[in-house]
Amino acid sequence: MNYKSFFKDSSVAGESDILKSAFFADISHEVRTQLNGILGLAQLILKSKEIDSDIRNNVEMIVESGNSIHALFDNIMAYRHNENR
Repeated sequence: MNYKSFFKDSSVAGESDILKSAFFADISHEVRTQLNGILGLAQLILKSKEIDSDIRNNVEMIVESGNSIHALFDNIMAYRHNENR
């Protein structure tokens, strides 16, 4: 057995896992930051008493969709966390 090749391959695989984890953490942070801004603004709009029901319904759909995306990222990150164990 070629031990040098084995350890080199193991090292590359370890680096790959580190890079994947960093990638997912960065993407999650970047998407969540923007998503939190959108959800925050939508929630502020919903607090206004001066919007009509059509706009309120549309903004509620934005909040629901944003919450779904947020949950999706939570699930992806939980999967990655469990995968790394």
